[in-house]
Parts: sequence; structure tokens; C-alpha cells
Amino acid sequence: MFQDKFIDPKEMNAKLQELVNDCKSIDNKLRLVLQEVKYIFTQIKDCESEELALEYFKLLDEIQGSLATITYVYGIIVDYRLTQFIRDSERFDIAQEYYFPKIRSGEYTI
Repeated sequence: MFQDKFIDPKEMNAKLQELVNDCKSIDNKLRLVLQEVKYIFTQIKDCESEELALEYFKLLDEIQGSLATITYVYGIIVDYRLTQFIRDSERFDIAQEYYFPKIRSGEYTI
């Protein structure tokens, strides 16, 4: 029987299982975020002007900020498509102007 005054194997296993469950939850939430970003892109594609797409770009800006925090502050690795989105959308004002026509044409997708 394992004995150590600082380590309780049952407690350690419980903590590890909790960590695995937390990671599964994060993974599921990131998959949902990816789906939401894809949906927002389809909505932007249907907008006839950059002005009509503004609210969608604002949502993307909020999502990008949170994902950047998750990635750069907490070191959580996200799907390569979200990583690309984080990089490409770093400057909201520039990204909107540059990517609107590319999203509309289907040249830029997530």
C-alpha cells in the first residue's frame, strides 16, 4: 500500500479526473464557438455592405478578444481555424475593411 504524508492517491485521482472533465468541457465550448464564428461568417457573406455587417464584425471582435486571452494568457491550444481567426482579426478596424470583401466572395472562410 502506497503511503506518503503529502500525497493521497485517491485525492490525486479525483483532482486529475476533475481536470480531464474540465478539459472536455472547454473543448466542447470551443467547438461551439467555432460553429458560431462560421455562422457569423455566413451572415456577413449575405450582407450587401460593410455597414450592414458592422454588428457581426463587432461580435467577431469580442470573440477574438476572448479567444486571444484563452490562447495567449492561459496557453490553451485552440483549433487551427480559431488560431487563424485570432491572428487575422487582431485589429478589428483593419480586419473588417480587409476581410469583408474576402468573406463576401468566399475567398476567406473559417
